[in-house]
Amino acid sequence: MLLATLIHRASLPCPQVGPVPATQLLEQHYGLGGALQSLGSQQDLNYRIDSERGRFVLKICRGDYAAVELQAQHAALKHLQGHSDVRVPKVISSLAGEELLTETVAGQTVHLRLLDYIDGQPLTHLPHLGREVIAGFGELCGRMSQALADFEHPGLERTLQWDPRHALELITHLLSTLENLPHRAGLE
Repeated sequence: MLLATLIHRASLPCPQVGPVPATQLLEQHYGLGGALQSLGSQQDLNYRIDSERGRFVLKICRGDYAAVELQAQHAALKHLQGHSDVRVPKVISSLAGEELLTETVAGQTVHLRLLDYIDGQPLTHLPHLGREVIAGFGELCGRMSQALADFEHPGLERTLQWDPRHALELITHLLSTLENLPHRAGLE
C-alpha cells in the first residue's frame, strides 16, 4: 500500500483551475478581487493576488489529499508564529470563518487556502546558489526544525514522496522502471 500511495502521489498533476475561476473563488469566499499572477509549484496551483487589501497567495490543492494533512500545515505555521522568529505566512479565514475550503471546479475536487504573501525571491530564479545563500538556507532550516521539534498533529502521519523514510522504496521502484525502458541509440 505504501508504494502504491507514493507512486500515485508522485504522479498527480497540478489542479487545472484557470485565472477566471480562481478569481471567482476569491470573490465568493474571501471577498477579494485583484490581479492574479501564477506562482510555481510542484503539485499545488498557487496564485499571487494583488488586491486593495494587500498581497495574498491562493493555494489550490487536489482533493486527493486529506484535509487533515493541510490542517497540519496550518497548525505548523501557527506553531512557528508562536515559537520562533521565523517569518511565516498567516492563514486567512474565508468570509464564513473557515481556513480550508473544499470545492468542485470543472469536475475536480480541490482544497482552497488563502495565505499572506511574503515578499522575496524564489531560489529557482537565482543563476547560482552561493555559499551565503546556502548557509542562510541551512540556518533557516535549523531554526525551523528546532521550533517544530515538539510539534505534533494527526495530519503528519501521511505518505509523502519527499519523506526520506520512504526514499529507498521509491528509488528502488523508479530504478526498476528505468530498466524496462527501451535502449536508445547512442545512450547504451
